[in-house]
Amino acid sequence: MNSFMQGLIVPEREIYGKPESKFRQEIDIYRDLIESSLPGFFFFMEGLNKALNMLEDEFIMSNLEFRARIKDAIGTMQTTEFKPLDDIFGFEIITPNETDKELLMLLINKIFEEKICSRERKHNKSNGYRAYHRVGSVKTNYSDQDFYNIEEYILSAKTIALKEPYKDISREEQKIIPKEELFQQVYMYPELRKLIQEGHLSQTTIEAIKKAREIIYSEMNNIDISDIPIVEVQFKTKDVAEEAKFGTASHIGYKPTNREKIKNDYISDTLIRGIHYPFKLQRVNGKMVLQPSYLTLFELYPFLKEDIRKHRETKPLSYNMHFAIVFQDLKPYVKELAKIEPYHVTKNTNKDSVWEILKTKIINPDFKIPEYNQSKVIKNIEGERVNWKNLKF
Repeated sequence: MNSFMQGLIVPEREIYGKPESKFRQEIDIYRDLIESSLPGFFFFMEGLNKALNMLEDEFIMSNLEFRARIKDAIGTMQTTEFKPLDDIFGFEIITPNETDKELLMLLINKIFEEKICSRERKHNKSNGYRAYHRVGSVKTNYSDQDFYNIEEYILSAKTIALKEPYKDISREEQKIIPKEELFQQVYMYPELRKLIQEGHLSQTTIEAIKKAREIIYSEMNNIDISDIPIVEVQFKTKDVAEEAKFGTASHIGYKPTNREKIKNDYISDTLIRGIHYPFKLQRVNGKMVLQPSYLTLFELYPFLKEDIRKHRETKPLSYNMHFAIVFQDLKPYVKELAKIEPYHVTKNTNKDSVWEILKTKIINPDFKIPEYNQSKVIKNIEGERVNWKNLKF
């Protein structure tokens, strides 16, 4: 091809640093992955929630918090070049103390495969972030043998953590340092080890953890366990979780954030859940419910607090119903939230055409979703005006 013809070729437009054709292909893969994985993810979530309810009802633990997260489309697309897609689905388990945290770590570790799709790490950063992260897939079969010699397992089990000189370095910096220099082996269950050594870890507690596992598997009886996606589970104590939300270990403290752009996007109504920030579910009175959009935004971006207070009565915020048409397993949670959170109405019930609308919005942020301006009065699913003044955060 001569230089004249080469000069006529228009370079392909890039979206978030990727050629548009590749981005379009990946966004459809994202849809397929979410659609095929949601049933298994929700069965796992509901089973784990029932197990936590049992542990509280039987006074083994108390004041447990449990959250689930489905990563947003753009957040997923921006990370596919740098790491595997093993954190699209996530749980966060928050306990009042280290002992309960380690008992629930034990529960999940006895559910996940030991070697298949497995990744784990303890975090102990200078900014106060101390947590255990576990990525894994659910075992197809389980046995009581998993709990034979459980005390011996607890006493010997180890995981990896960054060595002291490297505990605050970024992931990019970690890539250039040999792993043997970067990581060290640490005991996985230090508090439980102490209880065993002092003779204070009761058999009743261990039996309750076994029962919790049975409850989880019982909930998953109606599905093929191999359909449950890889899940990242984060374990934290309440003080660490609060620090991770609003303190020095917060999301905006360690990830680059364009505050002005986020504020402008919020005010202009172009910050959309499912596209720009995740769907989160939380445990309320023993039941898993979809977290209100404004609360998810506030947890991610605390600097939006005054803007949310100022604008939330006039801002729909929610395209949840559009996503519920595409991802049918979201619908029960979306319908429940719609009793208190305003949403954009859509008369289109064809999931492929609704997905094309959402995909166009992902690719072109200036695109106006149809029916955007049809209703000036924001109403909930019951047709009543929502009183946002009663919502506190």
